[in-house]
Amino acid sequence: MKDDAALFLAEMADVKPLTQDGSVLPQTKVDNSAQQLKLQRSRLALQLQKLTIEPGSIAPTKPDDILSFKNQGVQKAVFKQFRLGHYPVQASIDIHQFSVIKARSELLEFLTHAKQMEWRNVLVIHGKGEKSRPFPGLMKSFVNDWLMNIEGVMAFHSAPQLMGATGALLVMLEKSANQKMIARETNYKGAGVR
Repeated sequence: MKDDAALFLAEMADVKPLTQDGSVLPQTKVDNSAQQLKLQRSRLALQLQKLTIEPGSIAPTKPDDILSFKNQGVQKAVFKQFRLGHYPVQASIDIHQFSVIKARSELLEFLTHAKQMEWRNVLVIHGKGEKSRPFPGLMKSFVNDWLMNIEGVMAFHSAPQLMGATGALLVMLEKSANQKMIARETNYKGAGVR
């Protein structure tokens, strides 16, 4: 052990300690917006892979079918008001003339943007597709399947007559963390605000 210590001291004999001159090296700023955009694109790509574009792997719906889906977290009374169109639609997208591949990516990007904007209720116009092939209601069937598999979709229902009826869907999105906090404060039993 003494030999190791002596050897170490001999090797370090000509080493001089660093002096501090008070200068600070500039740090390079990381462009967070570019990183966030890259992360968002990779998330979108992963979600797109989960959404099928194979007609044989979805349940066909008829052009005039009423579509309805409600997640467990949506109360019955809220869903009733929603499906009747009593909540304002904050944005809409019309994908009925797109190819299936383009419709899938446009819908996912639209819903991602809607979540970022903290929109709760949007309208998706998919059309009836009475003459679509390989079966009638093709786009409608895909949208039905996709919405059930897109994270953050709480409910959807065929739109009221004036909003497109069975050619469109009202879509309810999950509340943001900010919206949840506001709802908790508003509905707090001791708050006196109800």
